[in-house]
Amino acid sequence: MQIIIAGGFTGTEKENAVISIGNILNSMGKKVAVLITEYLEKEKEDSLVADPGVIVRKMISGCVPCSFLFDLMAELQEINEQDTFDHIIIELPFNSMPAEIREGLGNMKNMDMSFSPIIHIFDVRNLESNIDLIPRVVSNQIRESEIVFMDADAADPEKLEALRKIIGTMSPEAGIFEHLKGSKGHELNDFVNMVIRKGI
Repeated sequence: MQIIIAGGFTGTEKENAVISIGNILNSMGKKVAVLITEYLEKEKEDSLVADPGVIVRKMISGCVPCSFLFDLMAELQEINEQDTFDHIIIELPFNSMPAEIREGLGNMKNMDMSFSPIIHIFDVRNLESNIDLIPRVVSNQIRESEIVFMDADAADPEKLEALRKIIGTMSPEAGIFEHLKGSKGHELNDFVNMVIRKGI
């Protein structure tokens, strides 16, 4: 079972990204569960629906800093007991540190799991293109991430170029995937293949 961890700003964009990954893996014949850990007050019109066959569970921890990891371990144990999944995708709360979560999950002795590279869903619409104005929690998450996902349709070319430089400064080793719709774009299937083939 491969665990896919995705962090980023709270919002529809991050939730849609993890559900999209689940839908694509499902279309490949994989058994997939998606774990949503942040509560969205309103479902937006562009909210994505999981395909039939993708199990979506919501786990909203009341005290994220002190109990989230333990709640997550219990949730994964319960999911594992219900069925055997090829992939479990975890949408992390905004203020959690992905490397710490992965290390904690790696200590679970009774589950056979591997990990994909840590993903950061980069919010190109809401982040400033000045490195000094990016919140510390975001910059820390980017430094811990191995793949950064950006929606290249959501920002003008100048801002995208500035954000590329920011990511390169914060995490020189991270791979950057820019999702761009259309014949010249990078499709989500390519991103999913990038994620699952670089598992550790």
